[in-house]
Amino acid sequence: MRIQDSVLSFMSKAIFAIGALFIPLLANSEDLATKAEQAFYAGDLIVAKNYYAELAQTEDPNAHYYLGLIDKMSSAKQQNNKNMLAHFKKAASLGHSLAMWELGIAYEAGDGVGQNQFIAMDWFRKSEQHSTPPDDSVFFITGSDGTLTEYQPAKYFEHLLLKAQAGDTDSQFIVATLYDKGHLTSVDRSAAFKWYLTAAQSGHIRASYITSYFYCRGIVGDKDLETAEYWAAKGNLITKCED
Repeated sequence: MRIQDSVLSFMSKAIFAIGALFIPLLANSEDLATKAEQAFYAGDLIVAKNYYAELAQTEDPNAHYYLGLIDKMSSAKQQNNKNMLAHFKKAASLGHSLAMWELGIAYEAGDGVGQNQFIAMDWFRKSEQHSTPPDDSVFFITGSDGTLTEYQPAKYFEHLLLKAQAGDTDSQFIVATLYDKGHLTSVDRSAAFKWYLTAAQSGHIRASYITSYFYCRGIVGDKDLETAEYWAAKGNLITKCED
């Protein structure tokens, strides 16, 4: 046999051997994930934690997310805050959108970290960017007489936009959110900011919060810390926007 043929034969065997090892490892991970999930939803958190801890060694983002949840649910919660955050951050670094959302909740409440509502919003927005968009196939609107009218996405957006233009504060906020996230329409942060600001000027608390965030982070135009602080107060924020 030629040397070249011998090398190729060896490489083929090596690749086959690696593949043969990988299949049981993959099957074992799937089995562990199933057992962990069953234990978690049965309320057996100790067993679930053991399974997820084993899975976490394979850099499984879902395992880290559930380990964070288990620590969050623990009766000794204060002692587990550090582990909870470590697992959520690890899962978030691996692209887990729900872990990102949990980090947002932690920063918003000051749970195990210094309370910072602007960092919370950073995580909430990252979570939304990594989430699966909602099904925008059809919408139903209840009329004043109680009847339902079916709307296709473009018509539904048009319906909301007309209400926003007519001064309906909730519709102004929804339109801002749709532009911000790119649902039913393309992403347009300038249009989103315009409607957030309009809703905030009409007294919408959440819109005031997000308007403050836009100014603080300089999402549309330059950062404006003074104006961010103004809208933070309107949005009942206690965190200062810092440069």
